[in-house]
Amino acid sequence: MASGWERECSLLRAFSEDLDAGPTLPDATSEQLSRHARAVDDLQNLLGLVAGLPPRDRPPAAEWDDILGPLWRRLFEKGDDIVRYVLADLWRGVLLEAGETERYIRSCTAVAASARNASRFGEALACCRDARRAAEGRPSAALGNLLNTEGTVHVLLKDYESAEVSFREALSRAEAMPEEELLRHSGLGKEDYRAQEFLNILECRLLRALAHPGEERGRWVDSAREMFSLFERAPPNAAFERTLEVDRAELAIAEGRLAEARRLLELQMEDSSIRGPYRCSFQPMICRLLSLTASLEGDWRGAYRWVRSALRMGVNHNFPAEDQFVLEQAVAVLRALHENRDTEFSPALVDDLARLIEDKDWYTGKSHCRGVSRACVRLGRELNGHNGWNLDLDALEMAGRLHDIGKLRVPWSLLNKIAPITPRERSILQDHSSHGGDLLRKTGLPGLAAVVEQHHEALDGSGYPRGIPPCPAAAVLAVCDVYEAFVTPNRRYKEAKPAALALAEIVGSSGTKYHPEVVKAIVRIAGRDPENFPG
Repeated sequence: MASGWERECSLLRAFSEDLDAGPTLPDATSEQLSRHARAVDDLQNLLGLVAGLPPRDRPPAAEWDDILGPLWRRLFEKGDDIVRYVLADLWRGVLLEAGETERYIRSCTAVAASARNASRFGEALACCRDARRAAEGRPSAALGNLLNTEGTVHVLLKDYESAEVSFREALSRAEAMPEEELLRHSGLGKEDYRAQEFLNILECRLLRALAHPGEERGRWVDSAREMFSLFERAPPNAAFERTLEVDRAELAIAEGRLAEARRLLELQMEDSSIRGPYRCSFQPMICRLLSLTASLEGDWRGAYRWVRSALRMGVNHNFPAEDQFVLEQAVAVLRALHENRDTEFSPALVDDLARLIEDKDWYTGKSHCRGVSRACVRLGRELNGHNGWNLDLDALEMAGRLHDIGKLRVPWSLLNKIAPITPRERSILQDHSSHGGDLLRKTGLPGLAAVVEQHHEALDGSGYPRGIPPCPAAAVLAVCDVYEAFVTPNRRYKEAKPAALALAEIVGSSGTKYHPEVVKAIVRIAGRDPENFPG
């Protein structure tokens, strides 16, 4: 170890050892979370410092990467994908400048996987392109893993043809590597690696079968059956066999054998202790497929219950990107469940959507959103009749309850992060406004979508996502959101603040960030009844 960096290197080792010894983040106590947050903050500062130094002044990259490289997967396994995203991105530039190409590709894979899990598909693919350029066509075990991640991004974009190309290229890279090197970089021997990529290709074909009706479905079902025959000749190991069993149920769904699919899936649910590759839980995936089975049987309420179960279980380390498949299923179920509603602003549909937020994150879905909703109604009532305001109070109440629904696409580890939020993490959090608008439009609520999408817009155009002044309802929602977040006891790491501080913050941004008339109205209400607002 280069002189002067021994203490910092010991901090890396201590962080890694503490992570191994501790529980997954959703199961951690407040004290454990606080300790983890302090360590993460120290590590972010350390890697930021190293990345900012001239290359000649940095610690030995390979020696540090012997600790950091394996840490990326362990962070994911512990449920802290967002920290993996930040740290691996800081570190990969150091590795590239040090000429450590294989190690750089491994860190690129971690960043791409985390970006994918945060619904940043363009960023994930750009990271994959960076790694491909660095590899320059040389044999690389690390590149095989990256190509596998690239394939999963294409799957989420429903570009199944490109996904299969990536998976086959990953397989060909692995086949060309010595067994020992492949094991060192991926943890899989050639036979297991082959099984992994064939299972990925099989999943592409099953997804194509489910996406297409009629003869086209039959073609992809036949293609999937051919893939199954490969596994009959050479069965995979125990971890991949569980994946194959779930795929058999998915094939039964595609072929319309719904009772058999349900039986296979329920058998898998009986053993909740078995996990697949990288210790991922199968249960969210099984619940999603049970929801799909119930929907095809016309049992939409049953389908809704199963998809809620998938969301709740997915908090604790589900398969990468599974939560995005779950959201697609949730939208499809809710559209069908409420297709005969009389009006767009159906209270029953809003109730069902709000429960999904609660399933993902209790504070956001219940405490915060309900408080904002109550505040919106009271503030809307105060404004109506003043200077031409004519707000729909029912729509305001519903917008308040659903304003954070876009956080269904934000990683749980970011929603619950205690350590300081980095600028890149803040930009992912800010995505929730546009995600919310997208989800509500897909669910058939375009009017609410426009309000929810604009609730972080500012009067002077400095807000997001579009940088435009908010509509009147969104202007009300914006003020209620910030006030409620200030004054209500919420997450275990954030204490409530006095109402006077909340009002001072809002008044200080009147005319720039917030609508002046809305600000005056909330000052009047809070002044009259500070202890019972939002009430």
